[in-house]
Amino acid sequence: MKREKREQRKSELLGCVYTLPKSMVKIHGAENMSEFLLHHLSDVHCFNFHKAAYFVDNPDFNHLKGVVGFQSESAYQEKNPWNSPDQFTHHMKQSDFNQKVRTIARESTKRNNQSDQEIVNELSKVLDLHNPIHRCWPMKYDNHGLLVFELADQNEQELVEEMLNESLYLFAFCPVF
Repeated sequence: MKREKREQRKSELLGCVYTLPKSMVKIHGAENMSEFLLHHLSDVHCFNFHKAAYFVDNPDFNHLKGVVGFQSESAYQEKNPWNSPDQFTHHMKQSDFNQKVRTIARESTKRNNQSDQEIVNELSKVLDLHNPIHRCWPMKYDNHGLLVFELADQNEQELVEEMLNESLYLFAFCPVF
């Protein structure tokens, strides 16, 4: 990626992430805030994920739970999701990929000392992810977040990896339902 184009894309990503706290406050009571957040981060104007799945690993309860899934083919197209929460919520309930992710429940990988790569490989098979990339991060109450995703544009991998990490901590402010 040429330097000028890279800087322009980096600025676009910062703008995308910059608006998130205000949007999150707007729907502060929504149980499915993580759906809004992942959809926003996955957008073509943001990190441009083809598929993405977010999980929470709770070692205390020995549980890894699928929270939300995004697939670009079934992305919400009607309006800005943050401005139409009821319609967006209905749309996500109809999303097959989201429902598939939400059905995943297994023993905690952290509690059972399973490597991140092992669980990513398993989840990628179940979710039909090709060239999966993953990120893990600590969350409140000793939980751990896991995002497994596939980029729509492999040429952006380096930039996405550089810019994504700090954004993921916003999931800690979302209830897990």
